[in-house]
Amino acid sequence: MSMEKTYAYEVEKIFTSWYSSLCYFAFRYVQDDETARGIVQEVFVRLMEKRQSVQSE
Repeated sequence: MSMEKTYAYEVEKIFTSWYSSLCYFAFRYVQDDETARGIVQEVFVRLMEKRQSVQSE
């Protein structure tokens, strides 16, 4: 398995394991389910983008 696929797989595992807890945590601050889910999703998207950016350098 390539390093990029391994990284994506690991991020997916973390996302699957922590998504609900992170949404609850975010909800405690924003008091809106949709906004909380969007925040958590954005964090994971940025995590993937950051990895791609680091590999390009």
